[in-house]
Amino acid sequence: MTLILALTCKDAVVMAADSQATEAQGGNLLAGVRHDVEKLHLLGPNMLWGASGSVGVIQDIEDALAEWAANNPGKLDDPAKRMKPALVKVVATVLNAAYGSYIQVPGRQPNPPMTSVLFAGRTAGARWILEIEENGGAEFKDGFAAIGSAYHYANVAAAMLKEYSASTRELIHGQLLALRILDTAVTAAAFGVGGALRLAVVSPSGSKVLSGDEVAEARDL
Repeated sequence: MTLILALTCKDAVVMAADSQATEAQGGNLLAGVRHDVEKLHLLGPNMLWGASGSVGVIQDIEDALAEWAANNPGKLDDPAKRMKPALVKVVATVLNAAYGSYIQVPGRQPNPPMTSVLFAGRTAGARWILEIEENGGAEFKDGFAAIGSAYHYANVAAAMLKEYSASTRELIHGQLLALRILDTAVTAAAFGVGGALRLAVVSPSGSKVLSGDEVAEARDL
């Protein structure tokens, strides 16, 4: 289970995520094994992405996006509206294949490979956030978005902090707001999210996943 969020700040975009992954044992998620994974990924020099859902599907999406980026280096700084159809096509192709091969095992709880993806970028000089839903539908988000099992907690936390106007704040303030929203949502959620908190940014100098020490420094602020 997962929580990934993105918010825009002044001239940059911040993504944050928990790091806990839970693998069901014998079809029982409550008896699952928990471990930390990296949920925020770079895509070219000016984009980030993260996904919530089936680990296997996310791995296939990662491979497909890497192949697309390698084959289209000249398109990695396109305007968001031009980028959207290409990203949707890559993700939807993987989702169609996964959904088409899904088999419900008799006697086991359903565990369909539904997966959603959140992109954040600063291309052609503009900040943007794009969510691709489990059904392949895609929508640009205005300033904030969250996906995963605890997304509703993140939405409430973000609404409670909206007076800070993240979109007008400097990058460091955007990081602090993203951490506060993520930390609040993880604390409120009863199950499934946790582990070390992660941060990544897309600024005029490019995209970067922050190290554990850099996240710790931000939390100290």
